Amino acid sequence: MFGVEDLDREAIYRRLPIALQQVACSIVGWRTERTRYGQAFHQSFTDAVSRTYWSTDEVAAFRDGRLASFVRGCGETDGFYRERFRAAGVDPSEIRSLNDLVSLPILTKDEAQNWLATIDLPRGGSRGTRMVHTSGTTGGALRFPVTMAAIREQWALWWRYRS
Repeated sequence: MFGVEDLDREAIYRRLPIALQQVACSIVGWRTERTRYGQAFHQSFTDAVSRTYWSTDEVAAFRDGRLASFVRGCGETDGFYRERFRAAGVDPSEIRSLNDLVSLPILTKDEAQNWLATIDLPRGGSRGTRMVHTSGTTGGALRFPVTMAAIREQWALWWRYRS
């Protein structure tokens, strides 16, 4: 399922002459390339490659550190999650490993969609985020903001795997 902005862009694109459709595709391709492989990509890739031969314990410590930082950040910066944690009696600082995730409240698709509607995002995203979406195979796609750093890290990990 597409948002209104996507439908408007698609309708405009279909009305363009072929030459301008090609220009539009080139612009979107350039933007995609810049998003995935922007200024911090090479450092993300180098970091990902450096973790290739880490021990299981090192990988678990890295994972758990990132998880703890993420959950703590959600509790500190987002009113929705702060309230969810409070209602569930969860102290975000107590989430330190994968095993602690069982104490977090489950987020439903409806809750996620309603939460996104309350976020004040600039139209078309901002320099630091992009809107992405799930495929919608369970009935309706979810749209959510993702940081540029997360996108570059995702691509760095994929290229590490591919190489």
